[in-house]
Amino acid sequence: MAGGHFNIAVTTAVFIVEYRNWRKNWKIALVIMLCGVAGGFFGCCMKGVFDGWDTLVELKPSRGGVYTDLYHVYLEEALFTFLFISVIIHTKYENVAPSKDGVLNTLTIALTLFGLVCMASADTGACFNPTIGITFTIMEYAKDLQLGESLSHYIVAYFFGPITGAILAALWLITAGFWVSPVFHEHV
Repeated sequence: MAGGHFNIAVTTAVFIVEYRNWRKNWKIALVIMLCGVAGGFFGCCMKGVFDGWDTLVELKPSRGGVYTDLYHVYLEEALFTFLFISVIIHTKYENVAPSKDGVLNTLTIALTLFGLVCMASADTGACFNPTIGITFTIMEYAKDLQLGESLSHYIVAYFFGPITGAILAALWLITAGFWVSPVFHEHV
């Protein structure tokens, strides 16, 4: 279950795909998610302490200086996270993986992430990770301490967008895995 999950959207998707082991895995999934959020805050704090608080990266959902609507950010984050997590979990399970070569699978994930970031970064900041959405938005608000100018209301899109994408990717894998490989469910 642990498997190097640096993105709690991946943890969410794997937890759903491995539904037969929910009772056994829910504690470790919760620990992974909490540690991910704690690590995000720790990383932001370390960056602020060593490089200055003004150097923190801010998620700014804008194109040409005009802020993108909340629902647009949510949908884009959900869609691109769905695509990203789909690639990750399709390479994780060998019965549906397009290749058995770990290097090729890793390259596929990296190129997918690069392409998705290029497409989404101008509109949403390309978060794709609920931990980043939570930590960066809260740290940006804490840094400015100005609710009027803060983009903290986007935390909904930056947290629930990737979670929605992860849930949809897991459901897609369960459905596709059933049709592609009848023995998929026996190995999950």
